[in-house]
Amino acid sequence: MKVHTPLNNYIFPIKGTDGHFEGGYTYCVGDVATLYVYDVTNNLVSHPQAFTFERNLSIGSITACNQLNEFIQYKVRGFSQEYFYYFPELTPIGSEYVEIESLDSIGVKGRFGFVIKGKTVGQYSANGAPGNQINLQNGQIAYITDMTVSITEYGPVGEFIRGDFFGKLNKGSNGAGGNAPSDFSGSFALKNE
Repeated sequence: MKVHTPLNNYIFPIKGTDGHFEGGYTYCVGDVATLYVYDVTNNLVSHPQAFTFERNLSIGSITACNQLNEFIQYKVRGFSQEYFYYFPELTPIGSEYVEIESLDSIGVKGRFGFVIKGKTVGQYSANGAPGNQINLQNGQIAYITDMTVSITEYGPVGEFIRGDFFGKLNKGSNGAGGNAPSDFSGSFALKNE
């Protein structure tokens, strides 16, 4: 589950079959928070639910039945796992650069993102976002060493930014372990906000 406030996003795991979740963050009573519930098995999300924040909030029943439309996904060649991040964010850096990233939405304490110089459709050389950490299935932690991003759609505020990417990670030897680089590729979609 994701709670969106004007200041930040907070992610809380739903535990058990009753849909119970717990979590805390600093927020003023009476402010509005927007809640999204995710079905990560089926890549579904609920309609956004706005609530006036209270100390103990009971939100009732929310169903996740809409196809997920904001994500970062990729695969590392030689590994079976597909990495799927559900909470990508766009951060402008100055007037020319943007960062697209997601933090720990796949439950492995990892982070994935990239920085490009460009805010239009086109192909860009990219750098991994600060703090990237890709937890490979063989137990190694990998980092982006080379990356190219193709922006196929760059809509105005409120519309979508979409694209594909490919590159190399510093570890993995294509699933065999060791220190040789691994190829990876994927796609992304998120709203320009």
